[in-house]
Amino acid sequence: GHLESLKSQIIVNQYFHSSKHFLHLRRSTIERLERAGHIQSIGSGVTIFKQGDIEDGIYFIVRGSIKTEVSKDHFSILNQGDIFGEISVLARIPRT
Repeated sequence: GHLESLKSQIIVNQYFHSSKHFLHLRRSTIERLERAGHIQSIGSGVTIFKQGDIEDGIYFIVRGSIKTEVSKDHFSILNQGDIFGEISVLARIPRT
């Protein structure tokens, strides 16, 4: 309800004010991003998308971390404040 919505707004607002990616954006641009998105909780071990998928979402890590894996030997860890999925959206190509 209303309390959950308020909690989400606070969390997202804190994210945009603490993320290095958004330090120099205008407040109006951040407000548009806040309105366009939604918070989604994803559990451990869940695949968000696979290489080659066609999707239109950019993901902002508000809390926690994720592992991006191309193979068992080729992976990276992204943490709170990081972004992923933006390349395919901006370049309009399948997920890399």
